[in-house]
Amino acid sequence: LIATITAKSLRSSTTDPLHWASTDKGYPAHVTAAVSEWLTCIVYLLFYATFVQDFKRTSVSVSLNIITMEESEGIKV
Repeated sequence: LIATITAKSLRSSTTDPLHWASTDKGYPAHVTAAVSEWLTCIVYLLFYATFVQDFKRTSVSVSLNIITMEESEGIKV
């Protein structure tokens, strides 16, 4: 609720929300949020990149057992 109220109060008064002018209300907050979002993405990518060597030694195998109706008739649930 608090985040919604804060976002509403910082909302731009511009008619085109995709193109911000430096004179728009909330422009500094918008730029700060956009830069923070991109930096967070880059940091996450770098963090995941540290696991590349670990994932090279990992393998995944899948085993599938199919039970037919004839086989399952003796099983009571």
